[in-house]
Amino acid sequence: MHLTAFTDFGPRALMRLAGEPDRSFTTDEIATEFAISRHHLTAVVRTLERDQPLVECFRADGGACVLTPTCRLKKRLAAARDAFLRELQATTLANCAWPALPRR
Repeated sequence: MHLTAFTDFGPRALMRLAGEPDRSFTTDEIATEFAISRHHLTAVVRTLERDQPLVECFRADGGACVLTPTCRLKKRLAAARDAFLRELQATTLANCAWPALPRR
């Protein structure tokens, strides 16, 4: 699974905010802490403020995320991906045909 930096930065910022919910952060603080582009993070935050849906945030190679050694989200995303692929492997086009095919 390959994601852009844009889709990766949003969940990182949200996880950081969740780590200290009573504290306010600047995009500069978060960008510096995670060693990511402040410019890109600012664009992500603006998008999140518009209530855009999130996309999972991991790469198979770990990318440049400084959270990788202790990230608690990556394992959950991997489990979700595996469940997704298992479901697709058990599905045929006939299962999804529209309109539904008559049963034999």
